Amino acid sequence: MRRQNKGTCRTCLALATTAAFMLTPIAAGAAGLGRPTVTSARAYGFGGAFTAVADDATALHYNPAGLALQPRDSILLGLQLALPIREYTPMKTQSGVPTEGKTESSHKDIKFLPTLGYSTRLKSHGVPSRIALGIGAWNTYGGSGVYDPTRPNTHDKAMSVLFELVPGIAYEVNDFLAIGAGLRLGLGIFQVVANDRPVDGEIESMGLGAGVTLGVMLTPVADFRIGLVYRSAITASTAGSGTSYTLGREKKDGIVPVDVSHEQPWPQAASLGLAYRLGRVRLSTQVDWTDWSKVDQIVAVLRPVYPDDNPLVEDYDFQDSIAVHAGGEISVSQGLELRAGYTLDGNAIPDRTLQRHQLGGPKHGVALGTGVKLGETWRVDAAFEWLFGKARVVENNDEAYRKFQSRANQNPGTHDSRLYTLEVNVQRVF
Repeated sequence: MRRQNKGTCRTCLALATTAAFMLTPIAAGAAGLGRPTVTSARAYGFGGAFTAVADDATALHYNPAGLALQPRDSILLGLQLALPIREYTPMKTQSGVPTEGKTESSHKDIKFLPTLGYSTRLKSHGVPSRIALGIGAWNTYGGSGVYDPTRPNTHDKAMSVLFELVPGIAYEVNDFLAIGAGLRLGLGIFQVVANDRPVDGEIESMGLGAGVTLGVMLTPVADFRIGLVYRSAITASTAGSGTSYTLGREKKDGIVPVDVSHEQPWPQAASLGLAYRLGRVRLSTQVDWTDWSKVDQIVAVLRPVYPDDNPLVEDYDFQDSIAVHAGGEISVSQGLELRAGYTLDGNAIPDRTLQRHQLGGPKHGVALGTGVKLGETWRVDAAFEWLFGKARVVENNDEAYRKFQSRANQNPGTHDSRLYTLEVNVQRVF
């Protein structure tokens, strides 16, 4: 009885620590709106193919059913360092002749993204039961970009991110089937510094939304797993404040304080993964579908300048995307693992609405990772990924849409972007 009381206290302390950690988010948003953020060094090492592996506390994101297949309790702390690099060369048409402008580069600021997770197999008389609980906190979606003020009709700073606090439960039905679910409590953060797009101003808002993650893990034969996961859409209703420098579309009238409300939509997604262990080698593959078409418009209400009946509306017209992941792990020795992975991520952003702060276009990701076990209770995992794609050329079609400028490409020119990411996780099992 005394041991069970200690375990209960330890569980409560871990859950409380995770919740407190979630309440202090730091600057985030590396990948851009076209790609979910990977939340685990082990997942990075597998090239993101983690739905059928899911053997640490980040299973609450990748596949909650994986919690029920972990034999021991664990706590995981992680930090991701991401360096996005974006360059945009505008293309204008002067007297019918295409003319390149000066290349604009985003600030090369390293983003720091935290990860924290805890999982426990409930015990009966000291024996792990079929029920597992967990909680995690991480940044799943979003992006940010900062440019020096250069020209009208641009966002000099744009940030839209989602942090999640995810408590969850899993149940091992039998040796063949495990199921799990997580409640996603999302904190949305929205910031824009606009240069005449369509008004000059600075606004920021924060708000909450909720969704769920449902997972299934099948083990038809020993060493072979099939993972299925579904994540619902989340809409964070944000509110905040800012300033506007424009009382009308044409008339400048000084700095005006405004109240801001904004509905921040994030898509539903589903993944199917396969993992197979052959001796010291484990291979994993995965296909993701993300319903980015949910992100159709971004709507912000600025009172009193633009009230509810006349909000600011920016078209996005995102498209659904498919991503394919593959990776492997080899146990070199009892305490050392090496990993490598590859991702092919599809495009969600059409030419018409592509902006210079987004990672638009099909992308390739190449990752290398390692894991080191320190005795029976500690392990350290690290991974590095290089995400890149071919420079994307967006046509200047102003002439073709002279009478329908709202349908013309907003940022014609050459968009080039890449992302370097280093993730380190420290995990303790007990």
